[in-house]
Amino acid sequence: MESACADYKLPFVLRRLGIFSYSDYLADKIDNQIQIDKDSEEEVELRANTIWIVELIKQKIKKKIAHADSIHVNDHLWLLGQKKLKNDKPYHLTRTTSY
Repeated sequence: MESACADYKLPFVLRRLGIFSYSDYLADKIDNQIQIDKDSEEEVELRANTIWIVELIKQKIKKKIAHADSIHVNDHLWLLGQKKLKNDKPYHLTRTTSY
């Protein structure tokens, strides 16, 4: 079974699209580019929720496109993140080799 790649780019895009919203505390850390510790509760929640949201998006898309899978959604979101927008907020910073 495939799943999304829970890196830094997808939560960034999901936040940009208004799909993710963060607590004030987490938003402040991310917006001020304060590192989030590897394997911390915050980092695990960002990664787990990214995978969960991609799965929900995939389920909705599969109703119209039967062959859609998580990697298609992942890749589409990642490509959206390559375009820089004027009002973009920073992505989260975590020093890790996991992604």
